[in-house]
Amino acid sequence: MEQPACVAFLTLVLLSGTLFSISFDFIIADDRNSHYENILRRVRLND
Repeated sequence: MEQPACVAFLTLVLLSGTLFSISFDFIIADDRNSHYENILRRVRLND
């Protein structure tokens, strides 16, 4: 009876890991977008 519990625990760990990596990718993408926006603003100000 221990086998199903172990499998369920592993699937929970994998699911939480994928969710965390997806949210982490979104955070990095947001940081990159704001960084590019700041660069564009500087270029426009210089022009």
